[in-house]
Amino acid sequence: MALKNGYASVLFLAVFAAVALAIFSLYDTGIVASERIRMQNTADNVAYSTATMVTRDMNIIAITNRAMVANQVAIGQMVALASWANMVQEFAGNLETLGDFAQVIPYVGKLIEQITEIVYKATTQLKNIIQNFGNKFIFAEDKLIGLLYSMQAANHEMTLLSGKIIYDDIIAKNDSDVSANALSTVYNIQSFIKAYKGHTQYNKRDNIKNKKLTAQRFAEMANTVNDSRDKMMANRAYNVIPKITVVPWPVRLKYWGPKYGGTDYVMSKKNNKYVWSWTSLDTFSLWWSYRYPKKLFGWKTHTSELLPLGWGAAHALNKKLNTTQYNYDSRKKVLESKFEQNNWNEINYNSGSKISAWGASYKNKNAADLVKYPTLLQGEKKGDIYNNIKNVDGIKQFIDLKSNDRTTDGPMFSVLLSKGEDKLRTQKTIDSTNASYNRTNQFSIEENGGIPGDKVYALASAQSYFSRPDESLSGNSNKEWMITWGRKDGLKEYGNLYNPFWQTRLQKNNDNIIQLLLTLGKL
Repeated sequence: MALKNGYASVLFLAVFAAVALAIFSLYDTGIVASERIRMQNTADNVAYSTATMVTRDMNIIAITNRAMVANQVAIGQMVALASWANMVQEFAGNLETLGDFAQVIPYVGKLIEQITEIVYKATTQLKNIIQNFGNKFIFAEDKLIGLLYSMQAANHEMTLLSGKIIYDDIIAKNDSDVSANALSTVYNIQSFIKAYKGHTQYNKRDNIKNKKLTAQRFAEMANTVNDSRDKMMANRAYNVIPKITVVPWPVRLKYWGPKYGGTDYVMSKKNNKYVWSWTSLDTFSLWWSYRYPKKLFGWKTHTSELLPLGWGAAHALNKKLNTTQYNYDSRKKVLESKFEQNNWNEINYNSGSKISAWGASYKNKNAADLVKYPTLLQGEKKGDIYNNIKNVDGIKQFIDLKSNDRTTDGPMFSVLLSKGEDKLRTQKTIDSTNASYNRTNQFSIEENGGIPGDKVYALASAQSYFSRPDESLSGNSNKEWMITWGRKDGLKEYGNLYNPFWQTRLQKNNDNIIQLLLTLGKL
């Protein structure tokens, strides 16, 4: 009976050893798995947070680019208002001149002269107020555009400098035992710089001649500015005097007074330098039409400009032009789709491509030609073609995407973290760090196993991507704060730096770094 009990004891010792080895192995497996999860969470946080910095920077670039466009449009609106005021003042001046001759009419002649003089003085005062205010307003807006670029560039550079700080801070707060070895540090920082610098570029106006992509980006910016004009700026055409039939059939004599006007953001070339300026033209004329016999049984209609009534022009010319005069003859009957900036790489984003220059102001040809000459009867010393309200710098530089690819994908950032086995609370680590913990060789499980390379690794990738919501909230709510974010034209919008719809997402890990780690035996 004792013999049998002895065998049972030996068997129990063997089973106990196996159970102990299993427990030790399970403990080490649990520690390593727990540390891997912790490291992966840290890597995900580092990758996502760093990519989010890039995303925020791209949204700030988009906001500042859009702000530059908005401030350019504000300058254009002031130029348009000044041009319109000049036209009204010229029209009132012409009426006042007629009023002077009307004094010979008995009884009412003097009254007509006084009324036209009052109107002329009022419109002259209005013109002067707009001119003086416009000078200061355009100066402020022009300086603000330069300030916006400075803010854009400063934030862009600070994002790069902040990358390493964010990288270290998140690691320290999530897992301070992570090792910044040479492989992971070099890869992480280079990956961040590549993701940050690889998708954007500085576009400087002085580089337009030598860099085709820079020329294209400035053309796109100019087209965005032109597309952002409202109706008052782009095409302010209407009939001041509706069509009136004076003699009915068969002559059908008619009179009307069409008003044309428009303000454009246009390119000029001076000393091999490309610059953009605002120019505006407004015209108002009296037209007539009538029919006359043609051959034996036919009629032909004659339509023409009968009398120029008002004209006005205004500019905000770029300083590099070194002139106060704009060459109007170069843009007669020119469609916006043919503006010179659109010839670069066949770019044309103008929604109003069928609109002629200055809102087709040259349809009133006689009135348009008069902007070149002073109205001597009104005491003018020079024509409205010289009415440059203020010299401006315009948009000199801005940041935009490098690629022309139609994609919603932005920069991707990958992070590789590692931790030595000496930082893990495995049985092996306890053996080497705790002298009172004596584990016999029989219970050592690392001899033919353990952690490869005595390190554990975590790899994570995150990416900035563009996503403009296409859902329409109209009809779903009557609340005023509800906004329809989708495009009204129904088109898909790809990634760009004019709308701040950039977001961040975790992404599948980079295959190249995975292959590198496999080659080095790290994974």
